[in-house]
Amino acid sequence: RDKLRRWVESIGCGAFFDRLLALGYDFALVAEQGLDAADVEALGIPADKPGLAKKLRTRHRFPFAGGSAASGGGSDEDDGASDDEGEDESGSDDDDESSGSGSGSEES
Repeated sequence: RDKLRRWVESIGCGAFFDRLLALGYDFALVAEQGLDAADVEALGIPADKPGLAKKLRTRHRFPFAGGSAASGGGSDEDDGASDDEGEDESGSDDDDESSGSGSGSEES
């Protein structure tokens, strides 16, 4: 319960913690299966707060590691550093450079 409360509060959704418990969710369930749009809707997230709904659905900064989450190490790893690097390296920047200037110039 404490882990789930800390996570929900850390993403600005602390007001929905009691409702989350009342609907039967716990840390293990959220860790294993996450929350989908229907789950978030059942929590009563206001339509004018789509960012809160997205944080819940994507498990933003969720401490996935069971044992090491208690020490707080999980949130540093999930801070987005690895996600940002992956998107930049495999994203449009890499493709644009290869297709546009590099490959076209050398082959022509």
